[in-house]
Amino acid sequence: MDTVAMRMRGTISTRAYVNLLLALIGVGVVLLILEIGLRLTRDSPGTDIPLHVTCGDCLYLYELNPEHPEVRERDLLRDTSLDRLRSTFNVMVLGDSVAYGVGVPFEDAFPQRLEDLLASQYDDVAVLNSAVSGYTPYNQLQQYVSRDRDIPVDVVIVAFAMNDIVDPELHWNYTEDAIENIPIEAYPNLRYHEEQVVPILKARREEREQGGTELGRLVRSVVNVTNITDQDASYVVVDGRRWPTYITGEDTISIEVLTDYDSPEWVWLRGMYDRLADEAAKDGAQLVIVFLPLAYQMDAEYPFLPQSQFARYCEERSLMCLDLLPAFRERGGEALFIGERLGYIDIWHLSERGHDVVAAELSAFLEQHDLIGRR
Repeated sequence: MDTVAMRMRGTISTRAYVNLLLALIGVGVVLLILEIGLRLTRDSPGTDIPLHVTCGDCLYLYELNPEHPEVRERDLLRDTSLDRLRSTFNVMVLGDSVAYGVGVPFEDAFPQRLEDLLASQYDDVAVLNSAVSGYTPYNQLQQYVSRDRDIPVDVVIVAFAMNDIVDPELHWNYTEDAIENIPIEAYPNLRYHEEQVVPILKARREEREQGGTELGRLVRSVVNVTNITDQDASYVVVDGRRWPTYITGEDTISIEVLTDYDSPEWVWLRGMYDRLADEAAKDGAQLVIVFLPLAYQMDAEYPFLPQSQFARYCEERSLMCLDLLPAFRERGGEALFIGERLGYIDIWHLSERGHDVVAAELSAFLEQHDLIGRR
């Protein structure tokens, strides 16, 4: 009996071992397939071509890579030839990944939808999407100043996202090479950078030095955002209710800095937009600032509203500004954002419906203020 029992235990142990081995092999195969898929789709089919590259001594520090298949495809879908733009009424859109259209097809991003709407009423209007992921008002200002002066611009729309005032080095991780010699004026709050951001950057460098797979990098990017949303510092309790205040997935900096008109971030932001308005005026162009809300601001009881400070700034500076929060709350709320499409709760990027709302509101705003004309 003992011998039979031992044989049975041996058989069971062998089967368990084989089953475990097969399970591990299965997991390994799945991970291998995921890794291969990510390598094939990460930046471009079958290549490691980066979407963004540094640009030498250019003032805006980095740019879209003209060799990237996505950029080439976008260029093929729009006519930006000098011959055309010299005879059209041109609207230039400056912004970051939201205006660029991360999470939606190129043709569904609001600059393209705006051109579609205007084209149905005017024969000679072009909307130029100059947005670049990660760009802050500093990059946008320098991009406009450095633009091709052969292309006339009649209206400049700058799309402000709440994370535009976060530390730039936390955003500028989209380039092939590290950005060196960043100008002091590019930092909204240098003290915050030194005390809060430098340790984060140090940890990132150590992580990069360890290398890793594409799957590992993807998981870490999702975990980074999740870690921010899980931290107590990303929330504030008001009247017994816990409200989110984070404005980026890389840091716990609070939306509250934008409710203080005298905060370093606000002083910096006013300086950037003041200069952009002056540069546009020199060209005879009209600046329009569009304020994009965050998904958690769709709650009508949300207590922190930087939009009131933007209204103050625009009135003091006599600027044309469009606050999209009322329209977003009325026309879809959180459904106007892409949600978990990118693998985490995204409070920044817009869904196709969201881009449609922005385009419709902008079109109405431009017509209401008689900003669309003929050259």
